[in-house]
Amino acid sequence: MSARRLALIGMYVLVKCLTGPSHAQSALAPEEVAPGLSADIRRFVAELDAETEDFAVRINRCEGRLGEFSDQIYYVWVGWRGIAAGTAGKQLVDLRSHWSATGWQITRDRALDNGGINLAAIEPVTGNTYSLDSGFEVEPDSYIVGYFHSPCFFSPTGPVQFGPWHKP
Repeated sequence: MSARRLALIGMYVLVKCLTGPSHAQSALAPEEVAPGLSADIRRFVAELDAETEDFAVRINRCEGRLGEFSDQIYYVWVGWRGIAAGTAGKQLVDLRSHWSATGWQITRDRALDNGGINLAAIEPVTGNTYSLDSGFEVEPDSYIVGYFHSPCFFSPTGPVQFGPWHKP
């Protein structure tokens, strides 16, 4: 193969990489992603031995391949705060064991001096990230706070309305 042909193929691949929908997983509108992630997280936290104190869903910007931002690249974020009926740290230790046994990629696993746990993992099927923390000064063994988010998506329907998401 000639050097010119290789250079043209290389340029084509580079252009495709740089002009695609960023590092977005796929083209889906927020209205397609937010309800599913929100429902998944509600089911997940319902399995914890904790009472929900706060639950919020947002549509946030994602950074492009070159560090740029676009009005069409986003991820869905869910924030949750619960009060554990049992021991918060013990629940997170048990959850870590379950996630490890079921193929989740553990990305953070830290025990705090006060008995709290910082735990994060990526769910293997969806690519959603789950982050849970206990050990807050107010009640180190009572509060569990969770931050959950989807991978980045490209909105094929045009610019995204960033900020709080409310069920239609």
